[in-house]
Amino acid sequence: MSDQWEFYPCQMGDHQAFIFYDRGIRDEINNLTQSNALKIRVLFQNPSDAGLPTNDEFHQLSALEDVLAVQVRELGGVYVGRITVAGARYFHCFVPVKKDAAERMVRKISAEAGYELEFVLEPDAGKMAYWDELFPTPNEWRVVQDMKVLDVLKGRGDDPSVTRRIDHWLYFPASSDRGAFTVWARESGFAIQHLTDPEDADGDYGIQIYHDARPELPIITATTQLLLDKAKELGGNYDGWETSVETTPRSD
Repeated sequence: MSDQWEFYPCQMGDHQAFIFYDRGIRDEINNLTQSNALKIRVLFQNPSDAGLPTNDEFHQLSALEDVLAVQVRELGGVYVGRITVAGARYFHCFVPVKKDAAERMVRKISAEAGYELEFVLEPDAGKMAYWDELFPTPNEWRVVQDMKVLDVLKGRGDDPSVTRRIDHWLYFPASSDRGAFTVWARESGFAIQHLTDPEDADGDYGIQIYHDARPELPIITATTQLLLDKAKELGGNYDGWETSVETTPRSD
């Protein structure tokens, strides 16, 4: 386990899911010798209508997760993340042991935590339980970045219900690609603030655009996903956004 863990929401079929994973381990995970993926499922005792744990059960599940991480480590394994969806939580680990040892550990955790746990153990030398099930796609990673910016704004006292200017930056490998994006951006309601040309042959052609909106997660992610997809279509990259901090004056 590393010290760099990330959280993000995503859609799984008809359900809203939430993934918490060890991002810091990404550069070394393929070199781990633990070649078996262990996935442990726990059903919530009293899930909310959204399929999430209630406040009381959240603490029980957090304690279960702490115990699980310790037990996996004692088996010589590594805990890499969890998925919460539709009234259940799935813990993902990589272990060097066979089914009997994994089963003993799961039974021990079940007895201590008061939950009936189910598990699957399968060979996974390519660590696909991490890459395919936990690691975010570029669009999902964009949501993570958006949430971080919104957290910074919140920490500075921002009122997200206030509409204000929001700036976005994108970069393209060719002037023609940027030109095509510029036409699309204007047609899509964005204004063009600034263009930057590369200083050498290997540089990118930049563009800064802006629009007026509220910095609320659904609004922001809808915009950044749109820009990310359009930039990718034209061979470019979306590089993020920023806005001012706006507070609502107190009424005495």
